[in-house]
Amino acid sequence: MKSQKTSLLGIFVLLAAFLLLLSSCDNKIEDPAIYNVYFISDNSVYYSQTVAEGSYISQPATPVRQGYEFTGWYIDSGCITPFDFSNPVSGELYLYAGWRLENPDDKPAYTVSFILNGGSGVSNVIVFQGQKLYIPATPTKEGYIFTGWYTDSSLSSLYNFDNAVYSNFSLYAGWAPVGTSGEYIVSFISNGGTPILSQNIIAGGNVTKPEDPIRANYIFAGWYEDQALTMPYDFSSPVTNDIVLYAKWIQDGIYTVTFHSEYGYVPTAQNVLHGEKAKEPDKIIKNGSIFSGWYLEDRITRFDFDSPVEQNLELYAVWEEPVEQLPSGSTPAKYFNWYQNDDGTLTISRLNDDGANLSDIYTPSYVNGKRVSKIDKYAFYVNNKIRSFVTDANEICSKAFMSGKIETVVLNDGVTLIHDSAFSGCENLTTINIPDSVTSIGSSAFYGCTSLKEITIPVSVKTFN
Repeated sequence: MKSQKTSLLGIFVLLAAFLLLLSSCDNKIEDPAIYNVYFISDNSVYYSQTVAEGSYISQPATPVRQGYEFTGWYIDSGCITPFDFSNPVSGELYLYAGWRLENPDDKPAYTVSFILNGGSGVSNVIVFQGQKLYIPATPTKEGYIFTGWYTDSSLSSLYNFDNAVYSNFSLYAGWAPVGTSGEYIVSFISNGGTPILSQNIIAGGNVTKPEDPIRANYIFAGWYEDQALTMPYDFSSPVTNDIVLYAKWIQDGIYTVTFHSEYGYVPTAQNVLHGEKAKEPDKIIKNGSIFSGWYLEDRITRFDFDSPVEQNLELYAVWEEPVEQLPSGSTPAKYFNWYQNDDGTLTISRLNDDGANLSDIYTPSYVNGKRVSKIDKYAFYVNNKIRSFVTDANEICSKAFMSGKIETVVLNDGVTLIHDSAFSGCENLTTINIPDSVTSIGSSAFYGCTSLKEITIPVSVKTFN
């Protein structure tokens, strides 16, 4: 009897477990709902994202609006209630960008109106006096491609977005029709030059380079892919879409001098009137090398900055390595930074990183057959390492050793000029000889050299301030 009861109990337990399993199969865990979140800025969708219910929204990049400061994202179009990004999403959301006028200097405000000529997607903006106009989003027009913003309704002059704004004005959208199936339209914006007809190019074909347009008092400088005229167009490249090309002009009689350097900074290009002189940029120092100067493209012909400019020029920085020096035993030239002077002689600019810890210096008289003629301004300014210095360079330039810890200076025959404040503030300087070759000592050359008890001035010195 007991065995029968035990058997029935086991069957009951198995049946209960089976029913529980069936019940659990009918209650599957559902996937969370997915909601769209729209970020609205300037009456259009700036950004959107999909977020699972209970998850959190990621803030997009901060939008930009001309003349306004962004104040955050709001849940109402009046921008009264800020959205709390720490709250989980529970439904579809529209968030609105808040703005306030940005005018810290209380400058007059001007309105720039965009005449879209049948297009859409751009609103008028406010710009404060002296500010630049941001390039707005590209407008759209069905069947057309946008060619740029023009200052006149006849679409003859593109607007320069580098200009500062000082009045209300309007800009006009330019459009070119989209090509037919299998071919593309290439439009030419001649920017004040004679009109150039557009071309229909079969997909994969090449644009035929048109005759150069003509513009009074200007020289045509090529066709560019962008309105800012930074990307020259390659007429050998295949056409895969509609293209707008822009003419670049250089005012007649004005030439561009462009500088190229493979080391250090690259000087800004110069616009030079015909017959005028280009301004020589600062010398580019390269550790252990001699800056030779600015050369033409052949890297052989050194450009003379005293010569008049009569064409566009491409100039290249050239250095040479110090191969030999005299006298032997002098401090190796590789420890200095150098540049070549207009007369072919050399100037020591300073010690480079390799020579930064030298305490005793004996400058070479010649490097690569060139005379070492100058110790540059501030060459060893506030140098706490150098204790002794020997040189026959012709000139010790202004403040060359100012406020350093130097103790002994030997000036050999050949030194002719000691410029203003050359050793000013060198409190540890105890000994210096001045050879008969010196003819001039500048103002305050030894001012503050409190350890220098005596100095002999030869009769050759004609000027001693």
